[in-house]
Amino acid sequence: EAVRLYRLSSDQGIAGARYNLGACYSVGLGVPQDWAEAARLYRLSAGQGNARAQNDLGHCYENGESVPQNLTEAVRLYRLSADQGYALAQNNLGTCYKKGKGVLQDLFEALLLFRLSADQGNAGGQYNLGVCYEKGEGMLQDRAEAVRLYRLSADQGNA
Repeated sequence: EAVRLYRLSSDQGIAGARYNLGACYSVGLGVPQDWAEAARLYRLSAGQGNARAQNDLGHCYENGESVPQNLTEAVRLYRLSADQGYALAQNNLGTCYKKGKGVLQDLFEALLLFRLSADQGNAGGQYNLGVCYEKGEGMLQDRAEAVRLYRLSADQGNA
């Protein structure tokens, strides 16, 4: 029933419904899994400014899921989403900066993005910031802060 309602709303141009229907296709929830259809719907929703769709379409481009792999496009989409304050996109963009994927490697920018994500309670951002504290990457090493961040992340099921 949810898929039917998402489809009706999507056909009316509702960005959130397009995103939700795309998410259903990405995992095969109520419909056969179809990454091409998921990417198409994410593209429509992302074009309307939906931060979650921008992030998920960025993921498609980063990993070549039903679109040609294009790290520059992935970073552009993550940036659009992160600039709207979407914590998952901030973490994903931070990872791109840390690894130099689609952008010049910039540990300082990665740390800023991980901090923004972690401060919103994103488990991935907490974990990635914890790694930086543990290893002293871009900051003074602080194992106690690393443990605190790892615990916050683990408390959300990130193991």
